[in-house]
Amino acid sequence: MLKGEESFWYPFFQVINLSDLPMHWSNDELTEFQDAVLKQNIINYREEFDIEWEEVYKVFKDNKYDHILPGVSDPENEEIMKKKYTEAFESTVTRCFGWGLPCTTMVPFADCINHHNVDSSYEMIRKDWKPMSVDERS
Repeated sequence: MLKGEESFWYPFFQVINLSDLPMHWSNDELTEFQDAVLKQNIINYREEFDIEWEEVYKVFKDNKYDHILPGVSDPENEEIMKKKYTEAFESTVTRCFGWGLPCTTMVPFADCINHHNVDSSYEMIRKDWKPMSVDERS
């Protein structure tokens, strides 16, 4: 994402929508949940994300990657870096295929089939199928 138009993934990033993950909801919004376990899970998820971000940003601050992503270690860019990291995180957790398998990947073509901005429904109709009457179902 930081490479912008130079990124192989740039066209994909231009068409995907980011999600409104509950971890971004305010504490006031979370109080609306009536399920204490769900609310606590979301808070824990948010805390884990924040810890992970801090660990990732430590790597950025080491100046090891400025030659690849200029300015990545600049403290003035921390807010921008966190925003981009959050976008990458959201894109990965909501669009990655293979959770629970030995490896995961993002498949833009399959993703564009699976996610789109139009509500739709599909009905399968076969001429040899017909509705059953109440008497036939029992």
